[in-house]
Amino acid sequence: GMGSFYLNSEKGKTYKANISFKDGVVKSYDLPKSLPSGVAIQVANTEPTELAVKIVANETYFNANKDKRMFIVVTNNGVITYAAKTSLKSQLVLAKVPKKELPTGIAQITLFDNLGEPISERLSFIPQNNALAISVKTDLAAYKPRQKVKLSVAGKNGTTFADGNYSVSVTDEQKVPVDEDSERTILSSVLLTSELKGYIEKPNYYFNKPDEKKAADLDVLLLTQGFRRFNYKDVMATKFPPSTLLPEQGLRVTGTLRDRTGMPVKKGALRMTIAETKFGADAVTNPSGLFVFNNLNIPDSAEVIINAKYSAGGSSLMILLDGQPTAPLTKNIHGPDEITNIDSALAPYLANSKKQYNYLTILKEVKIEGAKVKRPSHSDHSAFIGLSNITGNTIEGDRFKGCNSVAICLQGMAVGLTYFENNFYVSRDYQQGKKVPVQIFLDATPIDYFSLLSVSAEDIESVEVFPRDELGTINRLYNTNGLVIINMKAKPKGTKISLQELKSMMPQANLLKFKPKGFSKQREFYSPKYVNAANTYNFNDLRSTIYWNSKLATTAATTEPLSLEYYNGDGNGTYRVVVEGIDKLGNVARSVYRYTVK
Repeated sequence: GMGSFYLNSEKGKTYKANISFKDGVVKSYDLPKSLPSGVAIQVANTEPTELAVKIVANETYFNANKDKRMFIVVTNNGVITYAAKTSLKSQLVLAKVPKKELPTGIAQITLFDNLGEPISERLSFIPQNNALAISVKTDLAAYKPRQKVKLSVAGKNGTTFADGNYSVSVTDEQKVPVDEDSERTILSSVLLTSELKGYIEKPNYYFNKPDEKKAADLDVLLLTQGFRRFNYKDVMATKFPPSTLLPEQGLRVTGTLRDRTGMPVKKGALRMTIAETKFGADAVTNPSGLFVFNNLNIPDSAEVIINAKYSAGGSSLMILLDGQPTAPLTKNIHGPDEITNIDSALAPYLANSKKQYNYLTILKEVKIEGAKVKRPSHSDHSAFIGLSNITGNTIEGDRFKGCNSVAICLQGMAVGLTYFENNFYVSRDYQQGKKVPVQIFLDATPIDYFSLLSVSAEDIESVEVFPRDELGTINRLYNTNGLVIINMKAKPKGTKISLQELKSMMPQANLLKFKPKGFSKQREFYSPKYVNAANTYNFNDLRSTIYWNSKLATTAATTEPLSLEYYNGDGNGTYRVVVEGIDKLGNVARSVYRYTVK
C-alpha cells in the first residue's frame, strides 16, 4: 500500500527503490539524483486549525541564500487563497498557514525564491469546515412495505438555509448493495479526482466516515499522485486562461452557403423553420459564407428545414451543414476497477431482475420462417443437370481473396486435378496415361485456360470441380474428361424508376431537410402511490430504486426543510437515502441516511 519515509541522501550517491508486488514480482526504480544545493518544503497537516510548513535547506544552499526573502503561496484551483513572506535565517524555517483562510479541497503550497521563481511545492487536503451541511430525517424509524414515507431534507450554511441545489435517491440495499469506499460521490469527484491526474483507488474511502488514519492516508496519496503545474506568472497577475467552451443556452446549427462552383456566398439570406413547433429564424452569412443559428429549442426527431431561396441566385445555391462535434476516445483510467466476474458482483440485482421478469406476460411461441439465400451453382444451368454433387468438390470464392491470377491460384486449389501445359487433367486418369483435358466453364460458357487469365477473383462466388461426368454427355460433346465450373457472383438487380422519381430523391439545391438530435420531452421519475389497501393491488413491487429527484432547491429565504413523500416497495430490509448538493458558493455536501422496512 501507500506510505512515506525520510531519506537523507548523501552527495555522490544514487538510490533505487525495490518494489515488491502481490504476485511476487520485484521491480527496481531509480530515484531522482541528489543535487549539491537545494531547498524543499515539508507540510504537516495534523492540526485542525493550521498547516505546519517547514522550509528545509541544505548547507550549500543556505550559505548562498542566507537572509534572502522567500514567499509561501497557497492556491486552490489556480486561485491564490493565501500568501506570506519570510527570510531564510537558518537551515530550518517554520511557518504556519491558518486553515480558516483556505477553501475545502486540495491546496497547493508553493515556495518561491527572492526572484519569484517556484522552487518547491506540496499538495495538502483541507477538510470541510462545515460550510454546507445536509440533514435528512424521516417521520418514522421503521416502515412496512408499500407504506408512505415522509422525508425532510435541510441544507444549511451554519444556522441558516443555504442557497443551493440538491439531489435525492432512495434504493433498496438488498437489491443494490454498495461498496461505499469505491463509490464516486460529489465529494470524491469535485474535491479529489477532478483535481488529480490518473487512477485513484477507492476514491470515496477518504470521505466515508473520515478519521485520523484516513486523513493520513489522503496526505500520502497527495505525496504520491502526479502534481499539477500552473503558470505562476499568470496566477500572480490574476490572469486566467481564456474560455474556449461557453455555457450552452440551447442548440446550435452552423454551416456554409456556397454557389454551384463551390465558392462561399457572403451576405446570403437563409431561413430556418421547424414545422412541429411553428418556429422560424433568419440568418445572414459572413464574408466566408458561414451561417449560425443560435439558442435553438428543437424537439427530438423534429424535421428542420433551411432554405436559401430568398438569396440572390438562390436557385443554384448549396447549403452545407457542419458536423456535430464528438468527444474523442480516450483511455479509461478506471481500468483497474474492472470486475472479472460481473455476475457474482451483481448477483442480488440479477436475482431481483429475474423475479421481475417472472411476472411479465409471456408471448406464445413465434415461428420465424425464411428461405436460405440461394447461391449461384451448376444446378442453375440445364446443361449440367446430370452432374452429381457427391462426386464434385467446391472451392469457396473467399479463398481467392488477394489472388492476382485465378489461373495460377486454381493450380494449387483444385484437388484431384493436375496442371500441365495450359490444361487441367484428372490426376488419377493422367497418371494412368489418359491425357484428356478437363473442360472449364465460366457459369455455363465453355472457356479455355487463357480465358481464366481475365477472370476477376473478386467476382467469383465458388468453383466446382467434377472429376467425373456421370452421364458422359458433356465429355462426349466437348471431347473432354471432367469439368471445372466457375460460378460468378450474381449481379444486383434493381428496379427501374422514372426521371421524376430520381429527381425527388435528389436534394434540392437551395433547400436542406434534416433531423438533428434535439431536446427530449421532460420526464419525471415514476413512483407509484398506494392509496388503497395493500390487498387491492395484484402485482409485486420489486423496484430497486424507490425514489429519485434531482430538482430540489432552497434559498436563503427558506424557513422549513424540504418535504418529500413516496411509497416503499415490497422489499424488506434496509433502504438507503443519499442526498448530495452544492450551494451558490461552490461548497459541496453529502449525507447518507438509512431506515428499515419490515
